[in-house]
Amino acid sequence: MGMQEGGKRRHIRRGAYVVFILIVGTLVFLIVVAYTLPKSGDTLELQEAIKEGRLEKEARSAEFEKARESALPNGILNKEWRFSSLLEWCNGPTFRATQLLVTSCVETPGELTEANLKRIRQLARDDLFRHANNPFLFPVDLATCSRQDMLDRLCPYLLNLRALVEIEAGLKLGLCSEALNVYHNPRKANMVGVATFFAGRASCEVLGGESTRAADTLISGYTLAAMLAEWPHIYGQVERNLADKTLDLVLWRLADAGPLDQAVQDRILAALETRKPNDPLAKAFRLNAARIEIGEESDSRGYPKPVDIGFAFTGRGAFTLSKLIIPLLDRPPWQTSAQLGPIRQHRIAGYWANKFSDSAIVSYKQHAREALSADIARLAFALKAWKREHGAYPQTLSELTPFPLPQIPREPLSGEPVKYENSGQTFIFSGPADADVDANQYWVARN
Repeated sequence: MGMQEGGKRRHIRRGAYVVFILIVGTLVFLIVVAYTLPKSGDTLELQEAIKEGRLEKEARSAEFEKARESALPNGILNKEWRFSSLLEWCNGPTFRATQLLVTSCVETPGELTEANLKRIRQLARDDLFRHANNPFLFPVDLATCSRQDMLDRLCPYLLNLRALVEIEAGLKLGLCSEALNVYHNPRKANMVGVATFFAGRASCEVLGGESTRAADTLISGYTLAAMLAEWPHIYGQVERNLADKTLDLVLWRLADAGPLDQAVQDRILAALETRKPNDPLAKAFRLNAARIEIGEESDSRGYPKPVDIGFAFTGRGAFTLSKLIIPLLDRPPWQTSAQLGPIRQHRIAGYWANKFSDSAIVSYKQHAREALSADIARLAFALKAWKREHGAYPQTLSELTPFPLPQIPREPLSGEPVKYENSGQTFIFSGPADADVDANQYWVARN
């Protein structure tokens, strides 16, 4: 009996050794394959992209140091101020609770739904330590204060928030660009949350009848959002779209509040025009794909670092995919559906390349829709002026004279003219959705 049990143990040990050897052998094989198989992007072109990314990172660091030297020691900021230090506070439950409160009131001013109230309180309870030096700290405990107390305190809080004043100054001095070097992935920085605070402050300024100040605040928010498009990462455009959507809600409200001075309109339009160029997105596709190709997609890696075999192995083909989609940026998505098909096809064992293709297509479509915003705003401002003169909006855009654009803009997902609906006293510009991008309202004017 003892001999039988001993034999069983030996068989189990031998089986375990065999399994262990097979696992080690498989890993060694995959590593050898990853090193020896030719990469689709293992070319001089790939190396140039990696060098480009490294040089841009070094240039941003030099520009930041130069800008910091120009900061006045006794001004709003000192030479030691860093945007990244503020951003570190933007990822905790306390910030997210306040952000949800601001978002809720931007979407529905003066209201707070029961669902959002519960979520705000839960997030506040999740933060066990409310740090007194948190620059975004709400003046009362969101876990316990009443709904009305939150609403009553929100505008005074946003209008006097020192962190926003500092960020505005940092944007003007060029001190905020360091975030692009500190955070590889723009989602880690949570600049969308900061842009939401700008939208909230602008909304409060609109309610207070301070249209010029509200426009200044919105432009600061748009400047911050434009930084997201400069990120050498495909998520930059997605994050910019989220920030701009919230800011645009307040822009519509600002236009509804009363006539805007022509100089204010021009400044807003100039900010919206920055959404049109394709170059930032093309650069993000190129640099992000290059990093994926060589295995440096994780958040903390720089140029160059040792290749991560797992990333490199599952990222093969990403650089080739970037070269397929970049030329499409010059045409609207409704004209490129045939070319997008091969790009969206997934590869076996190509996790990072597949992730890149999916995100790149979404970014491409969101960018095409965002590029319309300046033209839509020009139409909206012209419609506002028409209503002041005629008492109601025109039934069709063809009645609008003089027409502020060469023609009615085409919706990039369908190729059809942007949809214009009106009731005489209100109007909506909108477009359809597709599998990648939700239906979007480009502008909503209320009576």
